Amino acid sequence: MPSSPRPSTPCWSMLEYASSGVGLLARHRKLVANRWDYSNRRRPGRPLTSAAVKALILRMAAQNPRWGHRRIHGKLTRLAHKIAASTVWNILNGPGSTPPRAAAGRHGSSS
Repeated sequence: MPSSPRPSTPCWSMLEYASSGVGLLARHRKLVANRWDYSNRRRPGRPLTSAAVKALILRMAAQNPRWGHRRIHGKLTRLAHKIAASTVWNILNGPGSTPPRAAAGRHGSSS
């Protein structure tokens, strides 16, 4: 019994590739990669601290010059602001903030 002649159309070769093991695995790999691709939800880094919270931290530091970053962090935590103590320290010591300890003379001035 002679085998039936295969048509020489490009469609047949694509069908052969799709039904072979290599084609199925490649197609499955693409499906899985697209399923777990969350690149549209990705953001570049940690979200910024809001300007209102920064202003509150600077105001608390100016009104209470003896408070450190940990005490200000504790007060903010009690006010339901989720912020790290290191972020408070970075805001207090970062650019644009006047150091209240240097201006107030933390250990008393001898002059």
